[in-house]
Amino acid sequence: MKQSILAIDNDPLVLMSIKMLFDDADIEVETAASGEIGVALFREQPNRFSAVLLDFEMKNKDGSGMDGDEVAVLLKKIQPEVRIVMVSGVEDQEIVNKCLAAGAEKFIRKGLDPSNLIAVVISMLPKVDEETDARNDLERQQRIRCTLKMVGSSRELCQVADMISKFAAFDEPVLILGESGVGKEGIAKAVHENSSRKHKKFVAINCAAFGKDLLESELFGHERGAFTGAMNKKIGLFEHADGGTIFLDEIGDMPLDLQVKILRALQEKTIQPVGSLSPRKIDFRVVAATHRNLREAAEHGTFRQDLYYRLKYLTIEVAPLRERPEDIEPLVRYFINQMEEKTGLKKPISDSALRKLKSHSWPGNVRDLEAVVKKAFVMSDVRITPQAFAEDIGDSSGNDIEAILARGEIIKHEDFVRRVEEQERILLQRAMDLTDNKKGAAAALLGMNHNTMNYRRLVLRMEEGKQVASKAVAK
Repeated sequence: MKQSILAIDNDPLVLMSIKMLFDDADIEVETAASGEIGVALFREQPNRFSAVLLDFEMKNKDGSGMDGDEVAVLLKKIQPEVRIVMVSGVEDQEIVNKCLAAGAEKFIRKGLDPSNLIAVVISMLPKVDEETDARNDLERQQRIRCTLKMVGSSRELCQVADMISKFAAFDEPVLILGESGVGKEGIAKAVHENSSRKHKKFVAINCAAFGKDLLESELFGHERGAFTGAMNKKIGLFEHADGGTIFLDEIGDMPLDLQVKILRALQEKTIQPVGSLSPRKIDFRVVAATHRNLREAAEHGTFRQDLYYRLKYLTIEVAPLRERPEDIEPLVRYFINQMEEKTGLKKPISDSALRKLKSHSWPGNVRDLEAVVKKAFVMSDVRITPQAFAEDIGDSSGNDIEAILARGEIIKHEDFVRRVEEQERILLQRAMDLTDNKKGAAAALLGMNHNTMNYRRLVLRMEEGKQVASKAVAK
């Protein structure tokens, strides 16, 4: 499982560089662009961060803000055991003494070998339990299947399963964060199925699918005659979920004035139907989900801060599919198996088709993958090949470089570069898969230096990001 560090620096470019640097060290980085933001993030989840990487000079030109030594003192008050690495563009003994006196354990000057920074931070992280670290794919698959009723083998999805197991003993709200299509409703069902409420109802609603008035009626119900057209009394979903769990999907799209009623329901465990004068006591657990950044929405006033703080007590962040490529192959085989059972036809997938699917970024996540694989199954005669989904995730066969060469046409330089990068990406990922994500072993397998492999992976990710951004702009 990835360990997390908090990086605090007032230079956005430095923060971006730190994220990229530690991504190849398999360390998750949360960033803060000021001391105040960093302290607020740390106060929210003081046990989440294994270490803090802190810039020394952060005050604004007008003297406002906090320098790193001031931030370090506050962090130590919140969590005395926090381990702090201080960085600075200037190194003199007075600054070093200030940093150490404030609670920093290490001091590093900016601009030195970045591998030294990684080594220092890694040396300060707690050692991961060897038995947990050695959990193989089969064990992870079983854990994910048993707890989540999902298909996959990634450490990220296994971590979600572990978190749900820990949350099972509690009855507090759960907030699920993740992009559209990652399977948030399935995870919400897993929260319910692993809780003491599993024998009662699981009720779900998409908050983005209704207008304000209709959504209020769906959630809380209404009395007969409460409004024009209310010919009969209606029982709301909260009441239907009595004793069980209600799942509020896309809660980030809920109107602000309706959020007030949700907050009251959470705090008092009561609901009041539209047109009713008396509240009703209901026993329920709320699981909410959104693809939006609720913390930013709360800061900007588009989501109520009090509701956000009430919901975020137990938070599950679901990584997008592009960040857990180990899940792609088991998902592909699962979807193909579904189609084979439904149709009685056997259509195996070729290795080249599987490689193509694993190298795609999947902006629509699992939902996107499922649609592409099932369509490819229908369109294929005997065997699923890359041509079956070329229209959906790649170039059509007419634009394929091999086809262009066969026609004697000139290949565009950008097409040549793209194909080379695609093949390099596949080779790098294949090496990582074969070595269970051990970067040193993967580099040795490819016959290259470890630092060179890290650099190439970084360059390819940046190029892929540019391509995704340009496609989004084009749309």
